[in-house]
Amino acid sequence: MSVVLSFDRFRQRKRVPPLVLVDMFEDQRGRAPSIRSEDVSAVLTNCRLLLDNARSIGWPLGFTVDAHRLHQKHHLGAAWIDGFRPHRSDMVFETEGDSCYSSAEFAEAVTSTGNCFLLAGFSGARTCLTTLIDAPNHGHCGGIVEDACYVPALNGLDALASHRALIAVVSSYATTLTTTEWLNVGDTSRSELEPFHDAER
Repeated sequence: MSVVLSFDRFRQRKRVPPLVLVDMFEDQRGRAPSIRSEDVSAVLTNCRLLLDNARSIGWPLGFTVDAHRLHQKHHLGAAWIDGFRPHRSDMVFETEGDSCYSSAEFAEAVTSTGNCFLLAGFSGARTCLTTLIDAPNHGHCGGIVEDACYVPALNGLDALASHRALIAVVSSYATTLTTTEWLNVGDTSRSELEPFHDAER
């Protein structure tokens, strides 16, 4: 059984959980008719807040890229959303499947930064969900920023209901929190953070 960590309970330590932004590419804006521009705008606004905060305090950042996109250099699908192109100091995980763990480097990076990670961005019902399900198998604890994660409409549900359904499922075995809650955590320390164990709660 996985351990759900409360990300707002931290003490000082060198290793901090990386924020991993998933599928931040232009084709996510209009991938399906069910994607409303206002929904995408809200997710992007929160992702930018998270990104700017992480850069300002020096927290580790990661980005995922589907391997097939590397062969689409002249196609819109290969273009990063403006403002979300990784810096040289950021981690970029080339994935071969739905889960971030299809990149060996992802598992190594999470282990080296304290066995925890936080997801935001697109592909909520695919990449984010499968990654969070995989995390306990690697001894990792994952989290998701619920208002900075886009979930397209699933069968029989609209986008809002689909998002609520995903968060309800994820919350049973992973950490869920809002952009504001995570920014408040980030403001508590610029350097070293470590989650409390259950016994210390």
